[in-house]
Amino acid sequence: MSKLTSRHLVADRFAFTQLDPSDPDRVFAFSIYCGDGDDSTYELRQCDYLGKDILDSHVKELNDTDDMSLFVRRMRKSFQAVINGTD
Repeated sequence: MSKLTSRHLVADRFAFTQLDPSDPDRVFAFSIYCGDGDDSTYELRQCDYLGKDILDSHVKELNDTDDMSLFVRRMRKSFQAVINGTD
């Protein structure tokens, strides 16, 4: 299985809906940035609902692994934890 990598990414916004059963249209979103070049690092530019510690952990893992698909899955799971009150 190959992983999704995005070092060529300049800026992108990811948004999830259908996570909150009581409000399916509620948007959970984040914006991520990565400069040009192989030695660039990812930076989270915007994110609601999640605390700094969890975000720092996810971004560090993304920079260490360059696995964007894993990062997106972790972010979705963290948003679900907020909804369930387990964050």
